[in-house]
Amino acid sequence: MNNLKLLVLLFILFGMNACKKDKDNESLNKYSLVIVEANTQTEFTGTSTQKSVTVKIMQGNQTLPFKNINANLEVVTPNCVVDAFFIPNPTPQYGYTVNADGTLNVKWYTGNTVGTQTVTILLKEIDTKETLASTQTSINVAANPSGFYATCLKHQGRIIALGDNHFVVRGDYYHFESTNAGLTWGEGTATSGTSGFERIFLEGKKAKDFSYYHAGKNTLYANFGMALQKSTNYGINWELACEYQKDGINLVFTANNYLGFIETNKLLMSDENSGLYLYEIRENQNDTFYYVNPLPNLTSAVKLNDGSILANNSSGIVYKANSLTDNFTSLNTGFICDYLFKDNSGNVYGFSGNAVYQFNGSSFSKIADLELPQNYYVNQIIQANGQNYLVAYTEFSGLPILYSGYSLSNLKPTSHLLSRYNYQLTQSANGMIAFQNQFGFYQFKK
Repeated sequence: MNNLKLLVLLFILFGMNACKKDKDNESLNKYSLVIVEANTQTEFTGTSTQKSVTVKIMQGNQTLPFKNINANLEVVTPNCVVDAFFIPNPTPQYGYTVNADGTLNVKWYTGNTVGTQTVTILLKEIDTKETLASTQTSINVAANPSGFYATCLKHQGRIIALGDNHFVVRGDYYHFESTNAGLTWGEGTATSGTSGFERIFLEGKKAKDFSYYHAGKNTLYANFGMALQKSTNYGINWELACEYQKDGINLVFTANNYLGFIETNKLLMSDENSGLYLYEIRENQNDTFYYVNPLPNLTSAVKLNDGSILANNSSGIVYKANSLTDNFTSLNTGFICDYLFKDNSGNVYGFSGNAVYQFNGSSFSKIADLELPQNYYVNQIIQANGQNYLVAYTEFSGLPILYSGYSLSNLKPTSHLLSRYNYQLTQSANGMIAFQNQFGFYQFKK
């Protein structure tokens, strides 16, 4: 009997020991994320964190190199949720990179809320999406010194100003509307009729986009790709604006570049083969468009105070004519001109990738250096509320960069990078400007 009791006791002890070993093994096999270095500096809204949070992956008591795991990291923020994704070293603008020792540097989009921001970093199995481990960390977020505030609309498309604080975003399939400059957005409306963000190339350089709301006609105008279109319901549905007949056949005029208004309600359009055309918006009658000059392939143009015209083509050559219908002659500027700009005071400037020049009526003189990265060029400049904003674009690897400054001779890069597909700034009548950042979210400033 005593032997039987001893045998039962041994079985119990053996079973308890086996259970303990199973639990120990389970504990050893369990993953965990551990913060190696936190981010203690103040970050700003509407951009990526400038300093990384470094994490390591543990399995039991052992550090596990990231390459040994079939998993990705995701970062969940309390607003404007963004999933991080792998970006090659050395330094990402967002996402995470893997260090030589197997630890990971993590960055994320700060969103639109000022104050303490707590985020959750998740380790997720790639195939099953199962969460293998998680950890939390906090940062301090302050309002962006550039003055732009972030919104939580993320939708690939075109942002267009309708009024002072009235904006729409038009994508391929949905249309969003805000009447308070992006603070809140209406529910997306299904769209039809045209692409929301088709782009044109001009000999390797991006063409300009055009959008304008004419309140008198309650009509919104915008180019989608090479075709100018118009909408009478705030951009939900569109129709072609430049249809015409030739020999009994219906045709559509298309332009390679939309250069903006050269005069009130007169949009200058450039074709790479046939030259310049004007589209004239007529308030109480039908709009019209017509041919004005054979000079082709222009990328920007301004009207001088004496009525003469300066224009440059995609090769950087600057031309001048007494009017749009006169012959253009080339100027010996001594620089390759990316962009011509006329400020609110009537001063005219020419921009290259490395300098700013001012036009004195007959020639250009350099007034400042402009240190764009290699292979970047000036794509757009606007003035709003005492500030100048410049968009630098590249056809190579790299995101568009937003520059700003109170003077055109002192433009500096901001902390903002723009969407590669929707990179141009939109400006409303009251000076509110908006853009889509590299994360796909829209940002505003007045």
